[in-house]
Amino acid sequence: MKIVVDLDEIIQGMESQDNIHKYNIAGHWYKYRDEALKQIAVEWREDNEISYK
Repeated sequence: MKIVVDLDEIIQGMESQDNIHKYNIAGHWYKYRDEALKQIAVEWREDNEISYK
C-alpha cells in the first residue's frame, strides 16, 4: 500500500514535505518528531549528569 511506504520513508528520516502534506499529517509528524528529539536530549543530559532547571 502506497501510504505505508510513504510513512515508512517519513519515519526513517526522509521527511518528504510532499508526503506529510499529502496525507495531512504534518502537525502530527512534527509533534512526534519534536517529542522524540526532546526525549533523546533528556536521556543524553541524564546520562551525562547535566542538570536542567
